[in-house]
Amino acid sequence: MVTAPGRTGHHGAGHGTTGRDKTAPGGKRHEKAASGRTERAQETREAILDVAERLFAEHGVGEVSNRRIGQAAGQANNFAVGYHFGTKADLVRAIIRRYTAETEERRLRMLETIGDSAGLRASISCLVRPATDHLESLGVPSWRARCLAQP
Repeated sequence: MVTAPGRTGHHGAGHGTTGRDKTAPGGKRHEKAASGRTERAQETREAILDVAERLFAEHGVGEVSNRRIGQAAGQANNFAVGYHFGTKADLVRAIIRRYTAETEERRLRMLETIGDSAGLRASISCLVRPATDHLESLGVPSWRARCLAQP
């Protein structure tokens, strides 16, 4: 019988294994497995965000179901979007947070550069330019710009 690594080839109760990896001294194998799951979960979240952004831009937020997003993101589980994000409103918030954090970092760097003695024009520029520069850097067409422009 051919078995996967870490499995004994015996199945069912009474055979001394559940097929789970045994933890090495110090818990290293368990930590590595947990880290792998965390990385896969983050990759899944990013794939869902990318697909949701595109589908929302193409069809509108109200016209795209979480199930459709999950399928387009390659998820076999129909509830993957709900598992990772909760409701559709939570998913939209995650898309917005994804880019507002990046824009805010740019804004803070600009504010540090101009200092406290900057005039009104420079201060307003720090408010507006990070968002417009970011959108400009996306190129055309931009799913993100179209998605975020939804009413």
